[in-house]
Amino acid sequence: KNRIEVVPSGVDLERVSLANAEEQRRAIRKKYKIPENALVLLYVGRITKEKNISFLMRAFTRVAEAFRPPLYLLLVGGGPLEEEIRGKKIKNVILSGEVKYPEVLSYYAVGDIFVFSSTTETQGLVLAEAKALGLPVVALFAGGLVETVRSGEDGYLTPRNLGQFVEHIRRLI
Repeated sequence: KNRIEVVPSGVDLERVSLANAEEQRRAIRKKYKIPENALVLLYVGRITKEKNISFLMRAFTRVAEAFRPPLYLLLVGGGPLEEEIRGKKIKNVILSGEVKYPEVLSYYAVGDIFVFSSTTETQGLVLAEAKALGLPVVALFAGGLVETVRSGEDGYLTPRNLGQFVEHIRRLI
């Protein structure tokens, strides 16, 4: 009997600026020693099992093995799997650690393609942020993401299949 209202979460476009994106891109690439000619796959979110990071790592490895110039995967966020991933020392995989909001918005300028492998998402605000900052998205079909990405227009939603996920990253490359 109570009034129910949906309050959509979104991206605060006043905090999102493409005006100094190139400057941010150069500064962050310099910080992590990413060459200017490199292509960067970007993930923003918690570094946890439920975000399916192992899938993302396998996808990156498959794409990177046949790609020139260099390809990097920048994982922006913190979480319990951080040290395990660092310990694997996978070439061109960089973990930034936790980056607070709104500074994290500047990290989108570094990416060329936003990649997201979580299978438990209800909303996926990072996808909205990536799109607001001009990045195409490759993500797995999961919960609320169906309403977030228009497959073939601003990115791709794929089934939970490594081959198809990799193919869509290659397509965007």
